[in-house]
Amino acid sequence: MKIAMQVVLLVTLISAGAPIAMAQQQAESQAVETLTYDVSALVRPRRNYPLPDVAQPQVVGRGSVQRAPQTMPSGESPVTLDRVVELLQDLVDRDSWRDNGGNTGSIRIFGTVLVIAQTHANHQAIGKLLASLSNNQAVGAMLNVRVLWVDMDLRSTAAANRPPGEDKWSELIEVPDGLLDNNHVIWSGQTTCFNGQTVHVASGRETNYVSDVTPIVGTQAAALDPTMAQARNGVQLQVTPQLVPSGDSAVLDLHSIVTQSSTPAAIPVPTTNRSLALAQDIPSIERVVTSAQELHTTVRLPLHKKLLIGGMTMSSLDAGGQNRPIYLVVEVNAVR
Repeated sequence: MKIAMQVVLLVTLISAGAPIAMAQQQAESQAVETLTYDVSALVRPRRNYPLPDVAQPQVVGRGSVQRAPQTMPSGESPVTLDRVVELLQDLVDRDSWRDNGGNTGSIRIFGTVLVIAQTHANHQAIGKLLASLSNNQAVGAMLNVRVLWVDMDLRSTAAANRPPGEDKWSELIEVPDGLLDNNHVIWSGQTTCFNGQTVHVASGRETNYVSDVTPIVGTQAAALDPTMAQARNGVQLQVTPQLVPSGDSAVLDLHSIVTQSSTPAAIPVPTTNRSLALAQDIPSIERVVTSAQELHTTVRLPLHKKLLIGGMTMSSLDAGGQNRPIYLVVEVNAVR
């Protein structure tokens, strides 16, 4: 009889303790925690630096130089803090947020940090969602783009990369390192930027020369006002790299400009203008010949490979010189 009573008592104690433990666990799960989340990588403005459209400089009279103003970098964020807050309140336990009529969750914005009061389970869901957004959009990822302008034998390079039995190129041509030495590389450039950012590099020389003269006639006086132009020698590259979600390749929007200008050569001043100025004050008009090669394309490239993008022959400015083929080789790497 005593044993039976003890068993009954034990069962009673266990059955009474179970609701207490469940209630305690439920209270802990509903406890509100306040945590902070730095979302600066999601809302960072992406500043683009495209090639500026600069007009040729002109000399007014014989003194000041006028230049067109350069375009300032644009800065737009694809994601705003308000959009992040709205997304969290829509996808994570929508009815628990005070802004949605609940009595648990709240979000306050402090700079680029979100101060969130929520339950432990909801905090876990918030962390997973923010991490997923950062990973899927490659937010904060950086890419290194290396560009080489190369003078090489394209036929032999293509033949080395062409599958047997095929007469046409069926894949991107990978350029061996032996063709990327000082004997073949004419120019080279390299830049590092954020994923999806537009940047440019440029290198070369600019030579001012007298392209024209304007007669200025006064009382018993005459003069010629020179107009200055600018000849450029060198390369300019604009690139926008975009890492694909798989992370093994990148899409490049690429714009390459190669220019070569001859040495300014003096030519006689027109007869109508010569009669308007004193012989010792006649400025020389100069003639410049410019050869240019421009390539603009969008292409998807695997990472860590030196690949031939394109190219064309460039007219030689040397007397009796031959056309010079210049090809563009690009390598893209993700910065870890």
